[in-house]
Amino acid sequence: MLVKLFLLTNTSYKLIRSACEYLLEDVVKELGLKDWHAIFDWIIVQAKKPSWFNVPNRPFREFDLNTEQFVLSHVKEMKKNRVYFGGCLNEFNQMTGLQSHEVLYFGDNVTSDLTGPFKAGQWKTCGIVRELEKEVSVNNNPVFVSMLLQILDIENLLHDAQHLKDPNSMAILNSLREARHDLRDKMKRIYNTQFGSIFRTHSTRTLYFHFLARYSDLYTSRVTNMLQYDMGHCFQPRRSFYDHEPNYWMPDAADHSL
Repeated sequence: MLVKLFLLTNTSYKLIRSACEYLLEDVVKELGLKDWHAIFDWIIVQAKKPSWFNVPNRPFREFDLNTEQFVLSHVKEMKKNRVYFGGCLNEFNQMTGLQSHEVLYFGDNVTSDLTGPFKAGQWKTCGIVRELEKEVSVNNNPVFVSMLLQILDIENLLHDAQHLKDPNSMAILNSLREARHDLRDKMKRIYNTQFGSIFRTHSTRTLYFHFLARYSDLYTSRVTNMLQYDMGHCFQPRRSFYDHEPNYWMPDAADHSL
């Protein structure tokens, strides 16, 4: 399988050069390359995302690595070990010959990195969310899991006993609601003492996660996590169930035990 790798960034070449020389030093040595430029098939700086994906015609300019100046003539062909400036999606597709379904684009900013390639480019996208490592760690914390199971049991009880209206039952239900409130607050503080999880607010998504899920086909904490999979791996979405459908993945309340 022939794979191409390109870098598309809003950052200036000088900053990207400094970052890549530091971050990719070991990769360059391990692969026996001349420098970090050889890692990428195409390098595009100062792209002006997200407009890069929408403008109909914005020509590419080549950045001369010797003079560190932009060449005035329009780019007619994109070559390896060259650095390009500006451009747009239409020009990129024409010169590279890439089809939208062939591209998996990684980005760490929802508005500038993911919405454009998802909507205009129709690329497959992967969001990079470093906070995900903390979230996964918390979700697997035994203390957190214990509190979550308690909340699920309480919510099942509240749902099943809501028809009880006598004073004693009402008092018990109110105490269960207070216990649920306390557990929610404690769970929130495990994620972050100030604002909790960036993905969830109790039973609903945060606005951030709503947009992340809308504009990314995948999301992970690091690009290097993809090294666990071969190039032909296909990620399959898990089936979701709507409110009127039976959820056969939902474990019985009796199974909620540690």
